[in-house]
Amino acid sequence: MCLDEVSMKNLTELRNDLCEMEGGSPESFETNGAETEKKTQTQPNGIVSVVAYLCGIPRERFGKEYSETEFERLEGDTRARIIRSLTAIRTALMLKPGLISHKMQNEMKNLDTMPDLIDPAYFKPLNEAGIRIISGSKLKSVTEYIVLINNEISNRIRNIKDLIPTILPFEYLKNTIVMPNGSKGKEVQAAIDRFRETSGSYPFRCWINWRLETRFYHERPELNADACPAGNILLNDRKFLTLVYRINGSEFTDYDRVTAADAETCERLDAFMRENTGAVLLVDCENADPYKLCATLSHMQDNGMLRNGALKKIVLFDDYHTVDTWDILETFVGVRVEHEEIERVTGRKSLVDIALTAGACREHFVNGTDAFLIASSDSDFWGMMRAMPDVRFLVLAERDAIGKETVRLYEDRGIAVCYTDEFSQNLGGFRDKALRHVFEKQLNNAIVVNLRDLFEGAFEAARLKESAPVRDEMFANFVKGLRPEIDGEGNLSIRFA
Repeated sequence: MCLDEVSMKNLTELRNDLCEMEGGSPESFETNGAETEKKTQTQPNGIVSVVAYLCGIPRERFGKEYSETEFERLEGDTRARIIRSLTAIRTALMLKPGLISHKMQNEMKNLDTMPDLIDPAYFKPLNEAGIRIISGSKLKSVTEYIVLINNEISNRIRNIKDLIPTILPFEYLKNTIVMPNGSKGKEVQAAIDRFRETSGSYPFRCWINWRLETRFYHERPELNADACPAGNILLNDRKFLTLVYRINGSEFTDYDRVTAADAETCERLDAFMRENTGAVLLVDCENADPYKLCATLSHMQDNGMLRNGALKKIVLFDDYHTVDTWDILETFVGVRVEHEEIERVTGRKSLVDIALTAGACREHFVNGTDAFLIASSDSDFWGMMRAMPDVRFLVLAERDAIGKETVRLYEDRGIAVCYTDEFSQNLGGFRDKALRHVFEKQLNNAIVVNLRDLFEGAFEAARLKESAPVRDEMFANFVKGLRPEIDGEGNLSIRFA
């Protein structure tokens, strides 16, 4: 009996699959190059956890390499669950095409009845959404199934755009999950062949669109560090973002947001808050970054450091030159905020540092506060601290903005310094909220229009004569029909819908 070319290919794949199931493959879902890399870093992994979920990495890896919280967040969203199911089924098809083809053709199995190869649970969200990728009465090749899945992923990937942290551009994520030329059978078959040859190089043997020749990357490109083997591309956020930006033709530089505070810093901050209930945070708005400070407060809040009045209030000492984002700090953090804007006597001289010093004295001698957090990278407050030896201080500074001599002086006097740069991964939605706040404020300042006056002017210009009640009703209907339009250059106009 002579076998045609397709049958020979399927038979070869079946043999390879069977060998692999019997332990013939050196790779497994437990090996992906990660064991060759040291895991001594405490970097956050929210971004790689999102990617790991969407590309179908097994559930048991969450709570270990990846965030359990991110898994639960995405698992609770039907859109994300659909993408995960599709990618997981695609990976299973690509790993064992011969064996799956054999079961379909010789055992009359559908994809959802091969629990040893594909978890049937992945089909539940697809069935609920009306997505049918099991064969029914018409058998299809593995390649055709993957084409069908690729089309579903391409059509639905944009649905999850709002679930992705803004630090990872959506197009970069899309390029990672969508298979290039995924609707063409020959291209899909070539992708299957490449994947089967190199599956051990993929994260937990889950397919993603990744250029395997990217074997080296700079751990700290901003420091011109030596290149090192790429290894596990989903090891942590810093590594993945460095590589995925580079693959997409740009360079990732926002490293503060993907570098976690070390254990010593967190313990120093936690100890101060435990030992000093009712502390007050004084902020030198001229010498503190609102985003980094908010990220630090977010970390404190998430880790229970602000419970039971541990932080009594926040006092912002501000100058009219500083940024508007301080205005939304209270709504984001949930601690009472007092905002003191300091007027200048002369245009070139700020009085913020003097006002903060006076405020600290008032809080201590009048209100009895004996513990302060000082958010400033300025050294001018040492005189105040020195004058109040019975008061406990902790300084929140930015590493690149505070002088080494100042840090040494504080530490020699037993004043702890914590760097707000180290908490930038906790920014969450603060940047978006701050941008929305400032943009809305600028928009309202730029567009100062009384629609009632415009309507009355139009009414007169049209030489219409109606009673006041009729005019009121017409005005209400007109306003309801107004819609903003924005052209490609960002110009805003108002039209009737």
